[in-house]
This record gives sequence, C-alpha cells and structure tokens, in this order.
Amino acid sequence: MAATAKATAPAPENDGCVSVADLADAFGCSTRTVEKYAAQGLIVRVSRGRYHLISSVRKVVDYLRKQAATQQSGDGKFDAVAEGVLAKQAQRRLSELRIAQLEGTVISMDEVDQVWTALVVQNRQLVMSIPGRLRMEIPTMSGHEQKVAERVCHDLLTETALGTGKRPHIKTKLEEVTL
Repeated sequence: MAATAKATAPAPENDGCVSVADLADAFGCSTRTVEKYAAQGLIVRVSRGRYHLISSVRKVVDYLRKQAATQQSGDGKFDAVAEGVLAKQAQRRLSELRIAQLEGTVISMDEVDQVWTALVVQNRQLVMSIPGRLRMEIPTMSGHEQKVAERVCHDLLTETALGTGKRPHIKTKLEEVTL
C-alpha cells in the first residue's frame, strides 16, 4: 500500500533556512507575498533567496495578530470597525427608506415625476382655459380682449416655467422644526 503524500511545512535544512518557494508554501501564500513581507522586515532573510523559517513564522504571526487586534488593513488606511459601523448605518438607512416606502410615507422619484407631470399639464390646461371661460361669463368681452387674456395667461405660464416670476416661500418640515 502506498502512503499518501500530505502537504506539510518544508523541513528546514541544517541551518534552519528555507527558500522563498518553501516559505510561501509554509504560509500558504504566493512568493510575491513572501517578498512583500521581506520588504516590510517581517521575514528574516539570511542570504539571497534564503530565509530563517522559525523566526520568519513568528514575526509574520505576530504581525497578523496585531493587524487582527487593531482590525486595520495592512497599510493602515482602513479601520474595519469604523468601516463596519458605516456599512451598518447605511444598511439601516436603506431599510428605513424601504419601510417608509412600503408604509406609503415615501414615494419614489418616478412616482413624483409622474404625478408632477400630470399636475403641470392639468394646471396648464386650466390656466389656458381662463380666457375662454371669461368670454362665456362676460358677454361683452371682445375677441381682442380674449387674445390679450390668452397672452397674459401664456406669459404667466412661461414665467413659471422659467422661474422668473415671484415665487411664494413654502416652509419645509426642517424649517418648521427649527423656527
């Protein structure tokens, strides 16, 4: 019966040193990662391409323990705890918005756009019907006066569309609370 080969850490030579490939195999990483650790001073280099196994393992394990304890990325740019808190806050906000939408207290921008478009079209039609209604109510109104009323209504709609007319100030909920 043949013995099955089992992956184990490479046995160091008499001097306790191993190659880059052997060290990468022992750590379960690439040789590039081993070289990165060496550049950071985490791996004990004995000579070109030779590293002390035991000392290197201890230093890398200590480094990884410290990194896990502080929960920061290797370069120190990201704090996992802070990032986790931000992600949870964003998830909570998204959940609150979804709940509010289901309850009907918040509507989507598409729904707002549809309702707004319908209101604008309806109001435009109502405003443009004013001159004709006036002519029906005032039998002495001439055709010229109706045309003037149509122009005035059109000008008012244009001012509203361009934002050049006087706008009323509408308080927002935030202003109501702070005032």
